[in-house]
Amino acid sequence: MITFVSCWYNFKAKFNNEIYYEWINNMLINVNNYNLVIYTDDDGYSLLHKYEKSNIKIIMKDHITFYNYRYNNDWINNHSNNHLLKNKVDWKVNMLWSEKIGFVRDAYEEKYFDTEFYGWCDIGYFRNRHNDTSKEMLRNWPEHSKIGELNKDKIHYGLINNNPNYMNQLFKLIIDKNEMGLPKIPIPPNQLSVAAGFFILYKDKIQWWFDTYDAKLKLYFNNGYLVKDDQVIVIDCIFSNMQRFQLHKETNPKYDNWFMFQRILL
Repeated sequence: MITFVSCWYNFKAKFNNEIYYEWINNMLINVNNYNLVIYTDDDGYSLLHKYEKSNIKIIMKDHITFYNYRYNNDWINNHSNNHLLKNKVDWKVNMLWSEKIGFVRDAYEEKYFDTEFYGWCDIGYFRNRHNDTSKEMLRNWPEHSKIGELNKDKIHYGLINNNPNYMNQLFKLIIDKNEMGLPKIPIPPNQLSVAAGFFILYKDKIQWWFDTYDAKLKLYFNNGYLVKDDQVIVIDCIFSNMQRFQLHKETNPKYDNWFMFQRILL
């Protein structure tokens, strides 16, 4: 058994709420083979409470109590320079994306469920579009045997870019650090490499991943580097600590790389 963590907050986001409600339902009607902890606020609870059952725990947490809210001034300043996203999402959405590992740590420490593996899964991960995994198949997702086969020493993410030349150039850019420990050339804000909306790790890796991500985020803020989204911080952390991570690949071009764990874990 594994415990996944997710959240729902009604901030200005990339899609309208009706689309998110459909995706939320796709996920929450199929929580059969795993435990799920969902963080939300009063507004979100009115939508989610009907799904609560023995293996779905809903936790009320206002955004001003997020760990990353302590950087709220940095998030606001960062947002003014975030030209790819500032007109599409609220700055609180970017903060929320960086809260994922904090949510997982909180769920583990509070022992809402007690499992060996934990993970993050965006609440919009199961979109049931053309070529996505069917709702019928998701009733048995994830297969327990697939979880058991995961390397406990690695943090598992999905590689969405199968172009080795692109990834090699990005790797070289990231590991060429300045005296502050940052890439000498900032990561391009439009980079596409790893999907940050889903990850799995063994419970004894949670604190390290939380500390590592937080240190990198503070380093970016303290030196005026743009945090376009959490994927920038995640790929910097991964390429700076390659031995700690395992990147999974989707090789069938008919499938959407962003949601590969739907299939990897079946």
